[in-house]
Amino acid sequence: HISMGAGHDKTLTNHDIIAAINPEYLHTKMQYEITNPRIGVINAMYATEAGSGGILLEYASVIPFGEGKIVHSSTHGKLEKETNKRIVDYLKVNFQKYGLTKEMLTTNNFSFTTSSYDPSDGNSAGIADTVALISALTKRPIRSDYAVTGAIDMLGNALAVGGYKRKITGCTKEGIKKFILPECARPVIEALKNDFEGLEINFVSHVDEALNLLLV
Repeated sequence: HISMGAGHDKTLTNHDIIAAINPEYLHTKMQYEITNPRIGVINAMYATEAGSGGILLEYASVIPFGEGKIVHSSTHGKLEKETNKRIVDYLKVNFQKYGLTKEMLTTNNFSFTTSSYDPSDGNSAGIADTVALISALTKRPIRSDYAVTGAIDMLGNALAVGGYKRKITGCTKEGIKKFILPECARPVIEALKNDFEGLEINFVSHVDEALNLLLV
C-alpha cells in the first residue's frame, strides 16, 4: 500500500509495480504474444470493477509423467480451479472427438497459468482454456489475431460472462479486431453495435465453434 498524499492512497498490484519499473516490458511482451501464433497460448479477455479491460494471456501446458491431475499457480482462485477441472473432465469424456487418447489425459498433468501477476478468479476463460489445452495436447498453434471470452459447461456449451464492453474496448487498444463471444451475448453486443463498428465479432454456442476459428 502506497500513500500518495491526502485523498490519493492507492493499493498497487504487482502489475502496477512492474509497469512502473519497466514500462516497455509488458507492452513489448504483449505485442509479441498477440502477433505470433503459439501452441497452448491464447488471447483471453478480462474486465475489472474499476472499469478497465483488455487481453489476458492464458497458457496451458502438458506435464509428462503425471496422473491426469491439474497443477494450479498460487494466483488461481476457487472458481478458476473449478473451471479448469471441468475442462479436463470434459476432455476425458470426449477425448476421441478431438483426436486425443486416454493415455494423453491419464499419464500427463496439466498446468493453467495467465499473464497476470496478480491473484484472480472467475470462469470467463473457460472457452479460452479449453482451446489452449487442446492446442497443447495436439500441438496445433492458436491464431493470435482473435480474443475470446466465455464460460463453458460440462457439455462444452458456451455460457455468458460479463464486462463485454470493457473487454472489447481494452483489447482493441492492443490491436485486436476479431473476437469470439458466447452466442447468448449477442443481444448485449447488438445493443452496443455503434461502439464496435469495424470489428469482427463471432458468436459461438459451443467450444467446437471456437476451435474451428482458432486452431491453425
